[in-house]
Amino acid sequence: MFASRDEHAVFGHPSFPCYRIGSIAQELRFAAVPLRDRLHWNVDDLLDAVTPDTKLLFVANPNNPTGSYIAKGELERLLRSLPDRVLAVIDEAYVEYADAEDFAPATELRNTRERLAILRTFSKAYGLAALRVGYVIGTRELITHLNRLRAPFNVGTLGQVAAKAALADDAHLRASVEATVRDRAKLAQALEAAGLRVAPSQANFLLVDVQRPGRAVYEALLHEGVIVRAMPEPLRSWIRVTVGKPEQNKRFLDSLERVLRESRV
Repeated sequence: MFASRDEHAVFGHPSFPCYRIGSIAQELRFAAVPLRDRLHWNVDDLLDAVTPDTKLLFVANPNNPTGSYIAKGELERLLRSLPDRVLAVIDEAYVEYADAEDFAPATELRNTRERLAILRTFSKAYGLAALRVGYVIGTRELITHLNRLRAPFNVGTLGQVAAKAALADDAHLRASVEATVRDRAKLAQALEAAGLRVAPSQANFLLVDVQRPGRAVYEALLHEGVIVRAMPEPLRSWIRVTVGKPEQNKRFLDSLERVLRESRV
């Protein structure tokens, strides 16, 4: 809807792979901007990648798979500095888990530019992943254009009912997020105590450098009945693990310690 063949998109790398997949599907040229230290956003790097043909900028904030984020002041500078023709797409799939003092949701910055789309999902904090429900926040004009392209009947009745119920249950959301944030810190502390590097995370997962091929660690853990996510380049020695319930986190830690100790990878 917002970019035509041979125009240009900008996104970070590593980040959510669907930005690249979508750009390739639309035959867009794109710049995959390397994150600093492979983990952290840099606004100047993103702005430098914008060309006269750029029509789309994708930013996952917090970022998947690194868990890093752009602070409010820097996000505001990014949104104000982009040319008016660029649609800034801020993907906030993990926004509920962000508790850094200098983090702010993009909804607080809607007055910075007209071409701004904010993406949200019920798949993470609300626990409705299998129902595939999400939404976009933007101007009336932007939403009207999106509706022209949106597939009909794209969200079923059950998903709509569940999403409305989830929005009304603030107590459950708070309890779920508080437990995840608390156990995220405990899990990170345990991994660091084991001598592993853990990327600071504002999401419901941790990115862990296991200091050997992450794919091999993933496969060894799979034999233990523990599923994590192996990372491709440039994070070949990292795995991503979702924060679970305390007993699940303990099982992961025990299995990882056993896999690394026994040199099974």
